[in-house]
Amino acid sequence: MRHLRDLCSIPMLGDDIPCDPTQRKINRHGFSISPAALLVFSTLLISSPMLAVSLTRPGSQTTEPTTTHQSDLAVDSCSGLEQLATTAPQGLDRVILHLSAARCRIIVAAADPLTHWLNDASVPPSSLREQVQKGLAQLDLAEGVLTDIEADDKSINTTNVRRRADLLKTFGLAFLALTDGTDSQESRDRLIDHCADLAIYVDDDDKMITESAKLWQAVAYRRAGKPDRALQILRPVLSPPASPRIGLYARLERCRALADKGDFVSAISLASRLAVRVESWFDTENEATQRAAVGLVKGVRVDLYRTWTKKLQSDGQAYRAKQADGEAEKLAGDAKPADMLVLTESVAGVPTRVSAEPGSQPDEFDSEEESETP
Repeated sequence: MRHLRDLCSIPMLGDDIPCDPTQRKINRHGFSISPAALLVFSTLLISSPMLAVSLTRPGSQTTEPTTTHQSDLAVDSCSGLEQLATTAPQGLDRVILHLSAARCRIIVAAADPLTHWLNDASVPPSSLREQVQKGLAQLDLAEGVLTDIEADDKSINTTNVRRRADLLKTFGLAFLALTDGTDSQESRDRLIDHCADLAIYVDDDDKMITESAKLWQAVAYRRAGKPDRALQILRPVLSPPASPRIGLYARLERCRALADKGDFVSAISLASRLAVRVESWFDTENEATQRAAVGLVKGVRVDLYRTWTKKLQSDGQAYRAKQADGEAEKLAGDAKPADMLVLTESVAGVPTRVSAEPGSQPDEFDSEEESETP
């Protein structure tokens, strides 16, 4: 069996920092888990090697993973964490593990279907609803245990774990609302309500969380037929993003919102300016990811030209429509389409760990930089 000290080198638990498995607080990030739960976790790693592999950071891979591969790894991780949560001792250990499982479902496993949906919003993937619902179920389980803990011991400070639970629930409910394939007024109103809930994170201290909130607010506003509101949120647009993948998709969402309003000239102009900058935003990523990012911007530019072509044709402007179509064909060329730029997380900047030490202060909320870096 893997020695307990070795568990500190797993990203879910630590960063190669020596730790004492007999202590509740095992590293500088404040992840609190008892020795009993660590034993369960070590057993799980042996019975499910995929869990250990998929807990590694996606950015460490030498090639861009396929979305299917990434999705399978994420689901395996989430199932493993859910199994661990059910066997953990009743108390904070179990709460933290339920939150970890919820994060895995809502932030990691949901990233793949959300990527597909961002690239083709015609039909929300059924897998998105499934992953989010499972994540919200884990939050309900965490809430039940947490309520009992607070009732039994008023001295325990649960601020940190509640803040994490609130963040996951807010984004999770917004994603769930996006899966409604109808175009009813009720569906639109629901999306707008969730936009208001996300607003609290638009001014978060972590710029990656801020960027994530802006992206999904804008997506929801566009889905609700409010491109003006999306445009108000999506600024700035040309400065380097805090989180390259989330930030690029947010900036392209502004291009689409401009097109929604019929301002194709501005939309195409902005996309062209992004094309000049995008490669430098991914200069620390592998070549496959860089190609995917460049290809994403190119694909959006082609789509904008083609959508504009149809609009001009419907307006009886045949000559301008022919020009726009020519630009689309010239830009598309004969090159093989690039691989999809995969979101590794639906919300950037949310650490895998959360401090839940009895008596810990609210400002000890973990804020390590282990997601994407600019």
